[in-house]
Formats: sequence, structure tokens, C-alpha cells
Amino acid sequence: MNSDLIALQVARLVANLLLFIEGSDEDAIENDTAVHIIEQIFADLESLDKLFLRKLITAFENISPEYDDGDDKFVRDIPVDLSLDPSSLDDD
Repeated sequence: MNSDLIALQVARLVANLLLFIEGSDEDAIENDTAVHIIEQIFADLESLDKLFLRKLITAFENISPEYDDGDDKFVRDIPVDLSLDPSSLDDD
């Protein structure tokens, strides 16, 4: 399986999880738990190989049209919201 396809799959997984967290009230997910999960997602993404991370950042934009109005912008903005903007990545 090529890395572009894997990046799309990982982007969908992360987007769906973050959309679930964003749409959940505190009865479903306690606020501290939600913050912890988001911080862990960020740390895991930040630890990825930089070349793959760049593909993943692009993948969020590529999959965003798959989501309804409003959610599409949320998905497209995930890299910036998680401070994963490609211009901030160091070259390896």
C-alpha cells in the first residue's frame, strides 16, 4: 500500500475522532479527557516521519470534501489547529 493512500486513511481516522470529540458533550467525554486525547493525537502526529507528515497534512485537505458543510472546513483546518502547518516543519 502506498504512503499517499495510508495518509488518506490516517487523515480520515484522525478527522473522525476529532469530529466525534468536538461534537460530544461533557456527558459523553469529560472535558479533561477530551483535551488529553487531543494532546496525545498531536504528540503522535508530531512524532511521524516528516515526509509522511507532509503527506498527511495534504490528505486532510483532500478528504475535506467528503464531509458535510462546516465539518469540511473543520477537517481542512486540522493541521493548522494542531499546529502541524507544513511551513513549520523542519527539513530532515
